[in-house]
Amino acid sequence: MVSRRDDSAAPVHVQIKECTTVASSDVHVGVDCVVDPEYALVGGGATTDSSTGSAAFLRESRPLDARTWRASSSARVASNPHHLTVYAIGMRLDGVRTKDLQDSIQRKSVQAPTDVAAAQVDDGWMTIGGGAQTAPDASVTDGAARFLTASYPAGLDEWKTASTDYIIPAAGTTSAWLLQLKEEVIEGFGGLEIRTIQGSSGHADYGYGASSLQIEPGWALIGMGASIDYASEQRSRTLVSIQPGEDGRSVSATSRDQFAASAGTTTAYAVVARKKAGTHGLCNPGTALESSVDSCVSAVCERRGSCCTTAWDDTCVGLVELECGRSCAEHTCEPTVYEPEKWTYTDETAVQSNCYYYAQNKYPVSGVGQDPGYTMGLRPTREQAYRFEQYAAGDGLIPSSLTEPCPDNRTKIYMYANPFSYHVYRQDGDGTWSDKFGFGGLAVPTPDTGDRPQHLADQRNPVEAYMCACNHPLPDQLPPRQ
Repeated sequence: MVSRRDDSAAPVHVQIKECTTVASSDVHVGVDCVVDPEYALVGGGATTDSSTGSAAFLRESRPLDARTWRASSSARVASNPHHLTVYAIGMRLDGVRTKDLQDSIQRKSVQAPTDVAAAQVDDGWMTIGGGAQTAPDASVTDGAARFLTASYPAGLDEWKTASTDYIIPAAGTTSAWLLQLKEEVIEGFGGLEIRTIQGSSGHADYGYGASSLQIEPGWALIGMGASIDYASEQRSRTLVSIQPGEDGRSVSATSRDQFAASAGTTTAYAVVARKKAGTHGLCNPGTALESSVDSCVSAVCERRGSCCTTAWDDTCVGLVELECGRSCAEHTCEPTVYEPEKWTYTDETAVQSNCYYYAQNKYPVSGVGQDPGYTMGLRPTREQAYRFEQYAAGDGLIPSSLTEPCPDNRTKIYMYANPFSYHVYRQDGDGTWSDKFGFGGLAVPTPDTGDRPQHLADQRNPVEAYMCACNHPLPDQLPPRQ
């Protein structure tokens, strides 16, 4: 398994997981590749490699669940042991809990008893990725199979797929799979801009045909596709691969005929994303927003025009729920205040929140963990200290630095981790630092050295990170004792 990341389009972050079968075989069915838990699956692909001079072909390349891409392949008629590599593309957005992003992405499929199928995007949604699957009818025998000839985006409104049999007739189905996301501002992030691009078509009279494309700077690859156009009714040419480049900044597609020459052209496709310039969430003050970025912005600006001309102020934030029915309760950030009395019971024992929860101004919740990754149901082991920052990003915290200001009234957090221990500090609204050691520790001010909190945790082989958290005021009543 190989994992690579592309952060060049930050605050959009992409992971590409590459999973290859250990053994070669004539047929690979349902091979899965899973992105890391702090990413939401948005696309994928697959490629075959052959141990003989002939080729193996794709029968399936599609999303399976919120983190998994699945692919299948086989030889055609003659034996051809091969490996199958599956690619899963995951996306993370700064300031957005990964679980929320995963839940907001819908998977839908359309199955047709023909050689073609298409899945249409719903009104108010946009395509972010898609895939394809083909299978012979259950009545088909003699090892007959079907193979993919297309899986690609038709703009942002549709995902098209096609398949064919060869030599041995195999009636069956073709399925189009679509991943879609609502076309609206994402709280904690802003607007997500999506577009599709198409590579130059590569023609081949016989043998391999290929196409590739390059991703422009500032955009992130989130989906891949390919199609074959036939020069005639020949049915021998099908897809061998839909795959990303080594750096995740390109896409290539390959097709091939087998046993009989089949002329045709191959075209690679990509779905790419970036943050819409000048946008931000609706639940915190910021710059003025364009009414076209979200129907809610349009409604708010009809009520208060300055929200789209001067600034998106507290009044604009207050109109979000009134005009749009969207709650800002979980998304409006407030600078933290050092209040040790809200962390100590009358008998001078501590509220049982740990340092990570304290840094986010959170009281404990029964049955919910308090370590990085808790929103994803995870608890990193000591050996996974190097992943604490990644897990915290999956919780919706934004990677930052000591001097970089936090957006949206967020609170600066300093995280220090190693295989032996970890500790987290927060910078309160007045610029001073405070922290709380463990469940039994009291909230205390933290000594600092030049605005940097003094290290009080075990300092062997450290992983250090500054992050920004969206904190909320504590309730007036202390939580029940755990």
